[in-house]
Amino acid sequence: MKNKRAGFFTGFLACLLAAALTSHAGVFTNLYSFSGSGGDGASPNGLLLNNGLLYGAAQQGGSSGNGILYRLGTNGAGFATIHNFDGTPTDGSSPNELAQAGDMIYGTTFGGGTNGNGVIFKMNTNGSGYSVLYHFMSSPDPQFSEAGLIIKDATLYGTSYAGGSNGMGAVFKIDTNGANLVVLHSFTNNPDGAHPQGRLLLNGTTLYGTTADGGSNGFGTAFKLSTNGTGYSVIYHFSNSPAAMTPQVGLSLAGNTLYGVTIFGGISNSGTVFQLGTNGTGFAIIHSFTNNEGYLPESALVANNNLLYGTTLSRGTGGRGIIFQVGTNGAGFAVLKNFTNALSGGNPEGQINLNGGFIYGVANVGGPSNTLGGGGTVYQLLLAPLITAQPQSLIVTNGDPASFTVGVTDESIVSYQWYFNTNTLLAGQTGATINFGSVSNGNAGAYTVVVSTDGGSSTSGPAVLTVVTPPPTITLQPLSATITNGSSITFTSAAAGGGALFYQWLYQTNLPITGATGTSLAFATANQPGAYSMKVTNSVGAATSTPAILTVVGRPLLLSSTFDRVSGSFAFSYVNLAGSTNRLWATTNLIIPAAWRAIATNIMVTNGIWQVTDTNTARTNNLRLYRFSSP
Repeated sequence: MKNKRAGFFTGFLACLLAAALTSHAGVFTNLYSFSGSGGDGASPNGLLLNNGLLYGAAQQGGSSGNGILYRLGTNGAGFATIHNFDGTPTDGSSPNELAQAGDMIYGTTFGGGTNGNGVIFKMNTNGSGYSVLYHFMSSPDPQFSEAGLIIKDATLYGTSYAGGSNGMGAVFKIDTNGANLVVLHSFTNNPDGAHPQGRLLLNGTTLYGTTADGGSNGFGTAFKLSTNGTGYSVIYHFSNSPAAMTPQVGLSLAGNTLYGVTIFGGISNSGTVFQLGTNGTGFAIIHSFTNNEGYLPESALVANNNLLYGTTLSRGTGGRGIIFQVGTNGAGFAVLKNFTNALSGGNPEGQINLNGGFIYGVANVGGPSNTLGGGGTVYQLLLAPLITAQPQSLIVTNGDPASFTVGVTDESIVSYQWYFNTNTLLAGQTGATINFGSVSNGNAGAYTVVVSTDGGSSTSGPAVLTVVTPPPTITLQPLSATITNGSSITFTSAAAGGGALFYQWLYQTNLPITGATGTSLAFATANQPGAYSMKVTNSVGAATSTPAILTVVGRPLLLSSTFDRVSGSFAFSYVNLAGSTNRLWATTNLIIPAAWRAIATNIMVTNGIWQVTDTNTARTNNLRLYRFSSP
């Protein structure tokens, strides 16, 4: 609840008890505790981070009790008050959240100024050059701004809780030199809303914002208008619980979707996180706070890598508010910090800042004492590492390499540890990537990685490795060949496939050849024509090569020759292959090739011996020569 209007809720809400809620807390550090009195301020209101320094405003305290501007190192060192608001007609009081451009800080105050309606101011980040740019006047001027400014080029844009033509608040712009204040829209309550309290959001030339009241249902609106003041429209009317109701802070943008919170509404009337398209469509409550969670979300959300971060003013297990995260899809709600005591502070309020794995923010009360009577704290929360790229599931062929990789934005990673099937620690696998040189069926399963920092640990989603064993395929077919009977021959084939491959050569398609279990089939003296093929198998299938046809050309082998002196004839005995065509030739003249004459022909039916007699040599004195051929 905004400090100016509803501080009385703080003590009451602190007494509400919350049931236990699983916490994903990181390392919490109280960087600075305000005393609640004296010169260092009280009730801090949001933080700005610039060049490693935190800048903030405290709504109360300081030398005159009207609030301060301060600067603090992100390590908690170097606190300095850089301006004390004095509440006089020349200055403001009760400053709101800050905005920064270059080396200049800009802001508004709820009160003070010449008319008591607040001011717009600027100041150098080094603490010099404070000046009031504008004193809010009476209506139709804006009055009592409760929100920080936004800056584009040389123009400041803001809202006021009251003022405008109808006293219901306004949207305004003003040059950064304090000139040309223009009321872009004056609220009328119904139907356009009333009493904006949150910072505007600028997207291109369109401003987006919320009103805490008014609209057609009386529970606030979300609106948009151009930076020149044209095109004002309500893009959503909030209504009564269990719907979302009463948005008191500004909107955040991720893609084309707006995200915001309402302090009431939802299933327990404890507040909501909602989404809304920039065109006004797609409204949905993505999280309703319950009685065992936080209550009264009062900081604009910070969007980062599909996560939203914010705070609630009250409840949680310590009763003093929480820091939470939730996915932009509404999944994964988690409490990152429960505020419980004076040392950590209580009732976090105002804009948080996310940088380098740290959340920086302020708590409205608390400090170094044993009670919550202090002036508030500035805190730092080191988050558990944020996994931005989950390891992806893979389907890999048996024997091929594989790897899983996780991506994390946090720069202070301490360690990675990979696990197999949820809880089997993989020794030595302590990097962002896990590699497999050659996967097997034993590697199939789910892989997760736990990424740890000093702020805690995050576990990735499971990446499933599926190992497939494809059936074998023939990659090299054996080649047919023609050889002479008794010559050597080698057939070669090759195959690919998953897992172990087994080879078997076959004769005539289906007759296994004993011992022929490699990728080559060799014969030192081949004499068996026919079809030879290689069959390869693995655990899931088989493949057979095309047959290689072996043609064996017969070569007659002379066994004996006998000359019969009585008849004067020669008798020959020789052997050859079945199916071979064999001829006996004779000549009496080696000079003339045509003199050779076939004197006998035989086609062998089976492997065997053929005997033939040349009777034409009887009682001849001429030299007679013989040769055999096939064919």
